[in-house]
Amino acid sequence: MASITMYSTGACPYCTRAEQFLASKGVTAIEKVRIDLDPARRAEVTDAASAAELMLADPTLVKRPVLEHADGIVVGFSETVYDSLFGAEPGAPT
Repeated sequence: MASITMYSTGACPYCTRAEQFLASKGVTAIEKVRIDLDPARRAEVTDAASAAELMLADPTLVKRPVLEHADGIVVGFSETVYDSLFGAEPGAPT
């Protein structure tokens, strides 16, 4: 699987849920970027650079996390969307 970068903040319960969900699907190679601790990396959020700034300025305004993967960017956490991207739970029938 291609690399995944998750842009998040420390006070983001959805970021934690997203990471736990990905781990349950066997996706563990995630580069976690805490944009609240590493401001220089905020610009890496390709077309969503302004989203990183908004996350910090008003955390309720922008869904978190921002997940960058081989096919694009996903904003916010949705089990349905993540499942469609990362497949069924390990060991589950396909």
